[in-house]
Amino acid sequence: MISSSADGSVKVYNLLNKELDYADKLNYTENDAMYFLCSLLHSSYVYGIAFFPDEAIEKEERLIIASACYDQKIRIWMVSLNGDGTYLSHNCHLEISIMDRPDKVI
Repeated sequence: MISSSADGSVKVYNLLNKELDYADKLNYTENDAMYFLCSLLHSSYVYGIAFFPDEAIEKEERLIIASACYDQKIRIWMVSLNGDGTYLSHNCHLEISIMDRPDKVI
């Protein structure tokens, strides 16, 4: 699961192995500690996010995430996971300004 926020973050959670009713018995702080993987930090509000299937997702190794920010940039992120679905690393692979216009229209 991913969430975006006005605090400039995208938060990534792993809910693949959670018990159905366990999260309802905990408070938010305890849920974050159990399921939180990482934050993808931005310079401003994050208004839109999406994650994309990747063949490695089935093996719980990688997530590809796109984010749209108030700074008028679209970013493509890769979050790498260990084989058990725990966090390994993340980085921004691509940053595109939506105000840039190509010289030629294709």
